[in-house]
Amino acid sequence: MRQFYPVAVGAAALGWLIVAGPGPAVADAGLALLLAATPALALTLARRSRGLPVPPPRDSQCAGQPGPAAVEPADTAMPVAPAPGGAGLLEHIDVAVFATDPCGRLVQANAAWAALAGMPAEPGCVPLWQLLHPADRAEAQARLLALAAAPGAAAALWEARLPHADAQPRWIRLRVQRLEAADGSATGLCGTAQALPHRRSPEALPRSSGSALNTLLANVPGMAYRGRNDPDWTMDFVSDGCLELTGYEAHELVGNACASFGQLIHPEDREFVWSQVQASVAQRRPYRISYRIRDAAGRQRWVWEQGRGVFSSLGELLAVEGFITDVSERRGAEERARRRLWFESRTGLASRALFDEVLAWTLEHGRLAGHRCALLCVDAHGIRAQVQRLGPEAGEAILTEIGRRVRPVRVLGAATYLGEHRFAVLVTDFRPGGAPQAVPSLREALPAISAIASRLAQQLVQPLHVGSQRCTVEVSIGIALSQSRYAGAEAFLRAAQAAAQQAAELGTACEVADT
Repeated sequence: MRQFYPVAVGAAALGWLIVAGPGPAVADAGLALLLAATPALALTLARRSRGLPVPPPRDSQCAGQPGPAAVEPADTAMPVAPAPGGAGLLEHIDVAVFATDPCGRLVQANAAWAALAGMPAEPGCVPLWQLLHPADRAEAQARLLALAAAPGAAAALWEARLPHADAQPRWIRLRVQRLEAADGSATGLCGTAQALPHRRSPEALPRSSGSALNTLLANVPGMAYRGRNDPDWTMDFVSDGCLELTGYEAHELVGNACASFGQLIHPEDREFVWSQVQASVAQRRPYRISYRIRDAAGRQRWVWEQGRGVFSSLGELLAVEGFITDVSERRGAEERARRRLWFESRTGLASRALFDEVLAWTLEHGRLAGHRCALLCVDAHGIRAQVQRLGPEAGEAILTEIGRRVRPVRVLGAATYLGEHRFAVLVTDFRPGGAPQAVPSLREALPAISAIASRLAQQLVQPLHVGSQRCTVEVSIGIALSQSRYAGAEAFLRAAQAAAQQAAELGTACEVADT
């Protein structure tokens, strides 16, 4: 239920403060009471109520805000009495309330602020950020001066540590808003500070807890983080795992000291990452995304990130925090599987799993029935030179065309792509000229399969076209004939691969494995 409190502003106006009840609204009440209790601010409101111009305050020039200091004309000066009872009301609320001049120098703070800091503030000369923890001063200074310099800016909300005279620093949530004159110039800043009892500074943690947390983060493969929701993904904290993930030390990423995490994200993925996170944060649900980054050495990595927005009790976004881990190996396996499926559909070759089953069955059937089979390993090593000359896309096109040509003149049992520009061809029929019986003897089988391999090599080295480019690819073929000394399909395949490597080293088209 809303409650209305009369607030006297000098001797010129009477306003009403609307408070929705206990809780976060108390902070807003403190701001309103501060406006009533501070004579300088009361003067501003009184001038507005009477339609008089509001001059900028004396000595308003400060670092980060260039311009000469304005002096209030004598003929427009209007004495204003302090608000009756305003200061008393301000001193009796539990929320720390303060006001600064446009340069961020503290001009007033209530008793709750003194209780929070363990000592009364000394208004008049000390910038507000100097009262905070040394590690938080740079951020506070930047936020306060930026707020003072931005007409119509929304209230700034962030968390910082406030040293205490008799205890460890404590975390507080600062909410600061800009006070403006009629012409839009800043007359000062006012705000509130609320203690965050459930958030403890690292130095306040027991040594055992800090050690356990550090040990846990050090042994987790990835980077834990807490940062700001801006396009640079400015980090306020990153775990030591950032070095292995990004190639940067933690201190190089925090505050964008050497590089921002946003710069590490692949340019093609930056918009995707931003839109996904913003959509999840807007709905207050966790986000899970996978994208590419480039580490300090320029290497591309696939990462998986899970995170969420951190909100204040007022529902305002304070930060984003989460965890990022390297999934390049898994993503690479998925990409290779996808490319293999695409390649097999374009060339008509069998999958590796199917080929292995057919090869094992053929070997066993041949051992029982007394039939021979042969295995050809085709090494299209010449593709490597064409990739260097024409580029990776041309290499893909050449590999696809070679895959289509991996078909002997005679009937094949099966063919598949082994990877690294190598193919395997299983030959189960050696019958010359359509003879009704398979060739049983090794002496007759060897010339027959050698002739098949030679014809295949001649077909593969025929010129091919990639776009406007004409090129040829060198190939070497290894031949292995089924024998009892091969323990299984894997040994059979290794023999054919060794023969192909020997052919490449000798510069011949075909070589036969030791028989």
